[in-house]
Amino acid sequence: MFKKIVLLLIVLMVSQFVLAAEMQQIRIAVDAVLGFGLFSDYTASAPRTQALRSTNGAMVFFNEAVEAIAFSHSNIWADFTNVTERSSGGLASATFSTGSWQIQLFSPADDHLVFDISGTVDWYREDESSDYSNTVNGIGKVTLGEIAYVDPLFFGGAIWGSSDGKSAITTTITGATQGGGNLINYQSDWASDNVTIVVWADSSMAVPEPATMCLLALGGLLLRKRY
Repeated sequence: MFKKIVLLLIVLMVSQFVLAAEMQQIRIAVDAVLGFGLFSDYTASAPRTQALRSTNGAMVFFNEAVEAIAFSHSNIWADFTNVTERSSGGLASATFSTGSWQIQLFSPADDHLVFDISGTVDWYREDESSDYSNTVNGIGKVTLGEIAYVDPLFFGGAIWGSSDGKSAITTTITGATQGGGNLINYQSDWASDNVTIVVWADSSMAVPEPATMCLLALGGLLLRKRY
């Protein structure tokens, strides 16, 4: 009888160990990365590229966007090419059918790389706001590259939450200037130093703003410090 009890206890202990191991393998998904303080530089000469760049701050949202981590050091860039002009009535608008992008984030504690995703652009579209305010909203869909690195120790086992290898991108460009004046079209160069970009793991989030600003507001409320 004593041996049976001991054997039963051993079985229970093993079962609990296996269950605990399986629970540890359950990973939460990163929902989105928001980068701010980017600059945009559209070049009208061939190959007519919209270039976004930043080494400023970023935020990572996860656990169904109820938590966020802030980063002060990032390397974010996106190039959109093969443009089709769609401007009309003094409002700038264009679509881009190719391009590439990358987001790298570095630990605030020791500056080592903890997040690195990149890929190509399926399509991307920019439209100036109808109030002629030199504000341009962008939406698009992107394909992930072969490697999407999320440091499992830093993020507690989180992974990039794309289920089909596709993700969405949204941008907000404010204060755009063209030739020292208002933005009109994509026939000549224009630029801005106030750009926000969001790469969403879920490709269905390729929807117009104000999704980006809602996410930014949410992050301000729910931000948590990792270090």
